[in-house]
Amino acid sequence: DQPLVNAKRIIPFTSVNKYSGAVFAGYTLLLGAPEMILRSQLKACQEEFARYPEEGYRVLAFAKYPAELADEKERLTQEVEVLGYVLLSNPIRKEAKETFAYFAKQGVEIKVISGDNPVTVSRVAGQAGIAGAEKSRAQTIKPGEYEQAMAEYNVLAG
Repeated sequence: DQPLVNAKRIIPFTSVNKYSGAVFAGYTLLLGAPEMILRSQLKACQEEFARYPEEGYRVLAFAKYPAELADEKERLTQEVEVLGYVLLSNPIRKEAKETFAYFAKQGVEIKVISGDNPVTVSRVAGQAGIAGAEKSRAQTIKPGEYEQAMAEYNVLAG
């Protein structure tokens, strides 16, 4: 039996960082978007989890950062040790397809806007029966591009 280790502080999730963490003596444990935590290591690690977004899972990276982060504003500057991945799924409600089909019959165009992984969002939108879900936009939309993006895509994610 090892004694419990108490965190010095918690790094809250922000939509900018897309991760949260717990700071311990000399290191920080992080949980969040792989692209934000792994950064330059992403390409090398992606093979380990690349198939899961295609299956509709949201993938989170769990990693050890070799320094104590002061707060959520401090940027990650060192490589992390990947400890594992967490797969999340959000089952689609039984009535979702029927509901979206009803709206489509009424001439309502459904748009999905999400900050999650574009592949995952497209896959889940497709499973829910949203037309055009396979055609998604993953880049950040700049002011002045909103109308064109909304006209061209039914899924805007990333």
